Amino acid sequence: MTNLEWTPTTVLEAILSAEPVKDRGYYFAEDDQNTRFYSFQDMIARARRRGSELQALGLKQGDRVALIIPDNDEFVVSFLGALMAGVLPVPLYPPFSLGKLDAYLKG
Repeated sequence: MTNLEWTPTTVLEAILSAEPVKDRGYYFAEDDQNTRFYSFQDMIARARRRGSELQALGLKQGDRVALIIPDNDEFVVSFLGALMAGVLPVPLYPPFSLGKLDAYLKG
């Protein structure tokens, strides 16, 4: 099937349709101006593992999971992993001061 015959209608379909692509992927910028690269295949594999981890915690299809993750690539992996597990990711903005993140997570 070519791209002209089928167009993804969801984020998950779009991500999974890129799985065969080996030489492209995601770049994540770090504060020190370095970047990390994950191929589409690597990111999908990581997201599948994260989805399995969420299911192992007892989350099932239709459940919601709050995501408060300041690390860019871990947020994307968790978001996609939740989608793959059928869990609804609910992104929450971390507190203004990340130095208080531990207190925020305990509260």
